[in-house]
Amino acid sequence: LPASDKGHARVPIRWRIEEKYLLDEAAFLQLCWQLRPVLSTDPHARPLPGEPLSAYRIRSLYWDTEERHGLAEKLAGSDPRHKFRIRIYDGQDRIIHLEKKMRRGARTAKRITPLTREQVDRILSGDLDWLADRPGLGAELHLGHRTRRLVPRVLVDYLRIPLVFPPLGIRITFDRHLSSGLYRTDLFDPGAALFPILPPGATILEIKTDRILPDFLRRMLPLDGAIPLALSKYALCCRAIEPGRWADPQALWLDP
Repeated sequence: LPASDKGHARVPIRWRIEEKYLLDEAAFLQLCWQLRPVLSTDPHARPLPGEPLSAYRIRSLYWDTEERHGLAEKLAGSDPRHKFRIRIYDGQDRIIHLEKKMRRGARTAKRITPLTREQVDRILSGDLDWLADRPGLGAELHLGHRTRRLVPRVLVDYLRIPLVFPPLGIRITFDRHLSSGLYRTDLFDPGAALFPILPPGATILEIKTDRILPDFLRRMLPLDGAIPLALSKYALCCRAIEPGRWADPQALWLDP
């Protein structure tokens, strides 16, 4: 499990190997049906119209500086690096997480702490001083806001089809219909993320594992039509929103 800052107890941070690929529609469907007999569906997912397997919607609000230092660190390959986000599921406020996504070499990890709707509303209204007295991530976000001027920057919204293999700690997800609001920061507005980021049918495949993938899975990956993806969803959305400021070699083949 991700490290949690709930109360004063801390779950150890779980560093995992992460790979990403960009799939076309044919590769997505082929891989989806190849993996389904081998892996299990995440219990939090549910059947949705038009999707081959159960899914849920994720919306994240990413924080960065006015100069997009976090984006620059990503493109430069800075190591280690991290970014903050607030995340909700299926457009609801029942589960809200403040998360710190971290990367160290080829491994990633995240820490999480729960937030309430009232707390998120206070944060998005610019009232962050109360976070200074909260242990863990709350205080870290407040410090980043005061010293680096971190503020909410970009909404990232997508549909996730998650598959898992618990005995080996493997998680494979298909992220579809990636979209972002144009300078929108309202997590709970159902119409805030309507700008498509990728070409129709494009799906992001993410593979997360504690160790090297077993042979029976590695033989299925990658497929024809799978392109290794170095960019994060946050970076992809920044590129779409501010194309004039973008300078990345992957921009050539990611153009719709």
